[in-house]
Amino acid sequence: MIHSVEIFDPASSTFKTLKGRVPISVFNLVMLKDGKVLMAGEDARVVIFDPTSAKFTLAPGLMHDKRTVYSATLLNDGQVLFAGGRGDNPDRVLDNAELFNPSSGTFTPCKNKLSGPRMEHLAISLVPPH
Repeated sequence: MIHSVEIFDPASSTFKTLKGRVPISVFNLVMLKDGKVLMAGEDARVVIFDPTSAKFTLAPGLMHDKRTVYSATLLNDGQVLFAGGRGDNPDRVLDNAELFNPSSGTFTPCKNKLSGPRMEHLAISLVPPH
């Protein structure tokens, strides 16, 4: 669990500490198309941070697999692709992926598997944003 969040203001070169706790631990961060920040935890939960209101909201859905050391990639349609990672068993490396829809807060498993299990990898979208 994270006990504080700091936001950096590049104009003033200062940090602002937000009060409150984020109800997840290890996570990936992804800036969503609407300017909110997705924080994905190792316990299959996702929290959305709204910098305008400085509020954290727990998404209603859960990942189908608990995962750590995975990639999280924003796609052009606004969804986030979670791929690979270590599963809930430390010896289990995942070969699957799932999509998170920020509008509904739900996860959908991808139909195809990755070409092989992987963790501690990076992924980017090769489709330029429009």
